[in-house]
Amino acid sequence: GLYRADRNNFGPRVGFAYDTNGSGTTVLRGGFGIVHETLLQANSVELIENNAPYSASAVTRTPTPFGPGSDRATTLLDLTSLAAFSRSIGAVGSFANPYSMQWSFGVQHRTASGWMVDLGYAALRGINLPVYRNANQINLGALTAVQRSQIANTIREGKDTTALLQPLRRYPEFDSITISENIASSSYHSGQFRVSRRLDRGLLLDASYTFAK
Repeated sequence: GLYRADRNNFGPRVGFAYDTNGSGTTVLRGGFGIVHETLLQANSVELIENNAPYSASAVTRTPTPFGPGSDRATTLLDLTSLAAFSRSIGAVGSFANPYSMQWSFGVQHRTASGWMVDLGYAALRGINLPVYRNANQINLGALTAVQRSQIANTIREGKDTTALLQPLRRYPEFDSITISENIASSSYHSGQFRVSRRLDRGLLLDASYTFAK
């Protein structure tokens, strides 16, 4: 296959609710779960399907117009003869199913006057998230002043910079080399406060605030 299958995905979920005094006025709630995401084709199949020799491309700036009568334009035939393999390639690196660990804890209290007050903490940790990088990127920090000047002048003149940039790549026979890897991560932490009260005639007063990072 395109990558080694990830077959050890385990997604437990557990939660609890505890009435501290048996009257339902103060309740502790919490939970934890692991949720897995599917692997996207954009990370694998679509990334490499345009690699040589599976596809080729061509551009024409002088298309052949249709002639009078039944004459046919030869633009498509011209493009077929001009088609060349792309110098940009894609590859799949470390690949595992993305997943997130989610957990929360909170206290809910109902006051004697009918107000409901919630104070809680919720967090999420993302693991094996997809990221793309160009393994053939030019190291701009290694460019000399002369090289920078040459590139700037070429751009200013509206000319193609390929002849200048290509020899500076790690693999000059290729353009970009896009690597897809599931190696990124994320984190989310939040403190949450909510106060609410049911009023007459089905009305509900509800206000909440979340502080997160």
